Amino acid sequence: MLVISNSRLGKRLAKSLGAAYASLTFSRFPDGELKITLPLIKEASSNLVLFFSLTSELSINDFVASLLFTLTELRRQLPKNKITLILPYLPYARQDKEKPDETNVCRV
Repeated sequence: MLVISNSRLGKRLAKSLGAAYASLTFSRFPDGELKITLPLIKEASSNLVLFFSLTSELSINDFVASLLFTLTELRRQLPKNKITLILPYLPYARQDKEKPDETNVCRV
């Protein structure tokens, strides 16, 4: 099992599971664009755990975009592996209930 995370809590999770750990980091290009650094994973066990937590360096929109980019890259690198996603906080979750006079634009 391999735990990939952007937080210390993810590292502690890997330690408690006795799993390998890979760090996911975020930075910004000079124009403000988000840069996500994921280590190249050449070979991993059949199970990957992505522990993705909201940090102070990311806005909610950057958090959602980086989550989608990271999942896409993991799926590209390891298409046959099972990925378990752990999200302690799910942005936009409060917008899942529609009201009769409103439309929901945050549905994916």
